[in-house]
Amino acid sequence: MIYTAILIHPELSFGRSEGDLHIENQKVKIIVEDFEYEFPLSELIIETGGAGNKFVFLKSKYKKDISIYTKDKRILNNSILTNTKAFVNDIKEAKKGLNEVYWGISIVAGLFLLLATSLYLFKDNMVHSLANKLPVQWEEKLGDKLFIAIENDYAFLHNDSILNVITTTIEPIINEAKQEGFNLEFFVIEDDNVNAFALPGGKIVINSGLLTRAESWEEVAGVLSHEVAHVTLRHHVRGAISKLGIFTIVSFLIGDGSAVAATVTEMGSQLESLAYSRSFEIEADNKGWEYLKKANINPYGMITFFEKLEKENESSELESLMSFISTHPDTKERITSLKNKPEQKEEYTPLELNYKNFKEAILYEIN
Repeated sequence: MIYTAILIHPELSFGRSEGDLHIENQKVKIIVEDFEYEFPLSELIIETGGAGNKFVFLKSKYKKDISIYTKDKRILNNSILTNTKAFVNDIKEAKKGLNEVYWGISIVAGLFLLLATSLYLFKDNMVHSLANKLPVQWEEKLGDKLFIAIENDYAFLHNDSILNVITTTIEPIINEAKQEGFNLEFFVIEDDNVNAFALPGGKIVINSGLLTRAESWEEVAGVLSHEVAHVTLRHHVRGAISKLGIFTIVSFLIGDGSAVAATVTEMGSQLESLAYSRSFEIEADNKGWEYLKKANINPYGMITFFEKLEKENESSELESLMSFISTHPDTKERITSLKNKPEQKEEYTPLELNYKNFKEAILYEIN
């Protein structure tokens, strides 16, 4: 059998060259173009070496300045060598050395794969941790900038009485958010679409269409608790950070938050249009549900409102609902998930304010 090998020899033009290696009964021979080098098999030493210890070296014990090496590991199974007792230990040690290299490469590759898998599986946790490194005040400033950018796009209801009724009704939820470091502000806009949205830091905008379609304060509180949860869970910033590369996120985590703050600021103008992910929506549902429970507000209102959306989604009013549904997907699945919560069986004190009168006040204001 012929093996491709490199000969290192002082008589070669560049000191080394590739040629054909032959293992014969009595000698080792390599032919490099018109140059031939050989030595008796009885002088042969077999060992591994080179970068990463991945080459098999064949040398004469009497000519240390000349050597032959190959990366063709099959040479260690050459029948002439394996059947010569003098080479048994050399071959065994050479194979051991090569196996150590392979194991080393396999371990490194395995560790890299484990790291990559861990980064993928725990990306959400890392993103959450990184978002928490950013001060809430910075997020509020970003929300203020976004609010200014959209302020001219909507007709706001400047009626303090309406806003006071809303904030008074869900005051316990507002206080929960405040304890978490968020100061909430509520705004109502003239828009028939059934929608509400939150900006980074705590500004929450409510469409008049949502207030006129709801049938109870519990339904309104259910939607608003969900939006408050988007704020306190920092979904806006987490969504922006998730768009960064995973290794960029890791580098930020082991450093400080200033670099990611600058990066997210550049993305800030797009934050209000970021659709929440499915996991964010479920997370906001669950935390909103807990807010309602702590406030002693029947969380079933969240379910009845979603059911209303689902029912109207099948009616001719689909177009007016698309704004809400497009950013709050999987309504049926979310209704099922909420209905499976045991908390709905608990007793809650009904909200005493007359919602019918409030709705009439909204309709009067916008007309």
